[in-house]
Amino acid sequence: MKSVIIIGSGISGLTCAIRCAEYGVRVLLVSPHPSERSQSVMAAGGINGVLPNGEEGDSVASHILLWLN
Repeated sequence: MKSVIIIGSGISGLTCAIRCAEYGVRVLLVSPHPSERSQSVMAAGGINGVLPNGEEGDSVASHILLWLN
């Protein structure tokens, strides 16, 4: 069984850990703080992303247009 060490418990670290586990990879998640104190949680402006297979109209362009208005 393959193993991976992921450093950081923000959105990227947790997403990577979940995806690795889905593929049967053993995961060790290391962070100096609990996930509730990650920079992702502390981001005052929020975090947005375009998801694959998302709803119709969800695209990078639509996010940019919302930001410009």
